[in-house]
Amino acid sequence: MKQSLFNKILYAVAPSYLAKRQLAQMQSNFLALYGQNSGTGYGNHGAGYNTSTMGWGAYSTNADSDLIVNRDTLVQRSRDLFMGSSLANGVLKDIAQNVAGGGLTLKSSINYEYLGISNEEAKALEKKIEFEFDLWASKSYCCDLEAGNSFYDMQTLVMLSVLLSGDVFIAMPLKERKNSIYDLKLKIIEADRIMDPNNKEPNKNILGGIELDDDGAPVAYYLVNQLPYAQNYGKIQPTLWKRIPAFGSKTGRRNILHLFNVERPGQRRGIPILSPVMEMFKQLTRYTEAEIMSAIVASSFSVFIKKVNPTQATFDQVSQNAAQRMTGNVGQQTQAPSNYANYRIEPGLVMEMNPNESIEIANPTRPNTGYGDFVDSILKQVAVGLGLPQEYMLKNMNSSYSASRAAIMLAWEMFNTRRKWLVREFCQPVYEEWLSEAVAKSRVNLPGFFDNLSIKAAWSRTNWIGTNPIQIDPVKEVTAAKIRIDECLSTREHEAMKIGSGSFDEILPIREIEEIGMDKVRRTEKPVYVGTVKSDATVNNKKSER
Repeated sequence: MKQSLFNKILYAVAPSYLAKRQLAQMQSNFLALYGQNSGTGYGNHGAGYNTSTMGWGAYSTNADSDLIVNRDTLVQRSRDLFMGSSLANGVLKDIAQNVAGGGLTLKSSINYEYLGISNEEAKALEKKIEFEFDLWASKSYCCDLEAGNSFYDMQTLVMLSVLLSGDVFIAMPLKERKNSIYDLKLKIIEADRIMDPNNKEPNKNILGGIELDDDGAPVAYYLVNQLPYAQNYGKIQPTLWKRIPAFGSKTGRRNILHLFNVERPGQRRGIPILSPVMEMFKQLTRYTEAEIMSAIVASSFSVFIKKVNPTQATFDQVSQNAAQRMTGNVGQQTQAPSNYANYRIEPGLVMEMNPNESIEIANPTRPNTGYGDFVDSILKQVAVGLGLPQEYMLKNMNSSYSASRAAIMLAWEMFNTRRKWLVREFCQPVYEEWLSEAVAKSRVNLPGFFDNLSIKAAWSRTNWIGTNPIQIDPVKEVTAAKIRIDECLSTREHEAMKIGSGSFDEILPIREIEEIGMDKVRRTEKPVYVGTVKSDATVNNKKSER
């Protein structure tokens, strides 16, 4: 940059003043260049360039550039945290288990009014469908292509894979297998195996292993048989890619389900849930490990022997002992010099020091008294990023009943939202594929199932029942449920699914049988005892004797 005569003179007489003048000029030029972002509206705040935002460089393009380019790094770091951070591991497992609830159970809910059949006919068909579905879903060799998980276990694995890796793929091939009535099988494909092929065609929109059409809809997925960078401990085979069409050319049937949470329009791959808080998790893990090591070091009571004039013999002996430890010859006895003391620390020890020696005791500053407060403040930010209350994330319910219940309800709002997503994107599509096979094989008779899409939807309507939130005070929870039913704010079916152990239609027949059995017990003439407490039958007999 060419200097003016005035600047040259300033440089000679007042170089520091010249530096300040040039800095002010650079700032003025910067504000002039980006002045359209300052002065009005958001230009006075987040979009402005002032003292606090001068160094804030932010640049974003489309979803593919922002996400897919960085996706591999995010996935590898997410898995590293899952394997090495107890908190990250526990949070992901907790979300997956609460969302899937050990496997959501099918509750068929046929739209009998639209189909023009009676409620009794619909109930009979629903029981038949649920029985047939459980024949397929409850046995791993019937539903899993790898014969490793039941459909209920797959739900938790699928949910955990989405949280951990950002997305997961499920192929739905048809394969006959002995002792299996249905041919539909599920193949869970880890996200890494959907990747761009070598020498991909430049005239096709292929990125992240997914080919899109001009409308942005998936056309095909590119599945690699083995990861090129993974250690192959199994069958030795060349690395090959297979192009799997997203939909069947004749039937339009989905060949692969792609499960991921969409955050931006045009997004074709997902990212791990830990991505926004990944750096905090890693730094917190490092800080915790450092504090643990510091505490261990501090717990070792260190005493140093200070010598005024150490002799060469002492150094020789120390070096010889160290060499013996390194070579493993620790059993060999060596002659210690006459002035080499056998120092040790033990209870009640009285030790005589050599001349010109003194003791210095290390005074460590650990444990750090501010460690807990600092970690809590970081975990509050992590919890917000994950959509969980801190109390629920840490399983630390030390507040009042109201605060603890509020934390549980807030957490379950997130769990239920993700549960609905899991049902919509995984459970229901798989169920509809299974039901199509069941009707095609005449295992279930559903008239008009293949004739009309709306009729098929009416036959395929379902509810999926999972675990419910924990109850801090069951009496209050049940009382509130009873009030909602009495005031017509809810139904017995809904409350049974929410706080009970199943569907009201399943509970009611069992309760009728139980009441009939209890009536027989109450009418018995013999006294009935339960432990040391007399039953109602005994009390009634005594009243009749009076």
